[in-house]
Amino acid sequence: MAEPACMNIQDYMDDIWQDIKSITDKPFILFGHSMGALLAYEVIKKLDAHKICMPVKAVFSAAKSPWKNNRAKLISHLRDNDFINELKIKGGFPEQILNNKELMELCTPYIKSDYSIVEDYCSEKKYKLSVSSIVLSGMDDEISDNELAEWGDVFSQVPEIHSFPGGHFFINNDNVLDDIISLITKQPCE
Repeated sequence: MAEPACMNIQDYMDDIWQDIKSITDKPFILFGHSMGALLAYEVIKKLDAHKICMPVKAVFSAAKSPWKNNRAKLISHLRDNDFINELKIKGGFPEQILNNKELMELCTPYIKSDYSIVEDYCSEKKYKLSVSSIVLSGMDDEISDNELAEWGDVFSQVPEIHSFPGGHFFINNDNVLDDIISLITKQPCE
């Protein structure tokens, strides 16, 4: 909480990059949900650019392709009360937290910052990366089948695409999460 809010993807990447380099000597899988999917993509691009060991698998969950404009409903500019109401509609945040005025006064600037980053993000260039990939979505999320299929332009191998019951935060369902873990680990890392 003492750190300033990240204002762009690069701020997050600077932090992640320091740690990710130290684990690339072993097989690893990258998993990113929502904004995390965009960060996972940026990590893979940077690993590729630096000729560092790539993940054996990448999993992108609840996100449109990296170069998709208008990727999210624009809510980061809203007044705090309206913003919190949008979070309630989207789901994924416990009501007791969203209804705690003092806690939300502390957290809202950070959450708005993350939303602003996702709203503004668009990758500069399409990369064809040679990483086995899986794309996941919630059947009730606002991402269309065509938008999910656009992830196929990112990789040299066509990604597996899987949809699960639920909205944007479909991974919060324990049964779905078990299915996702089985899906990700069904083929051992080489």
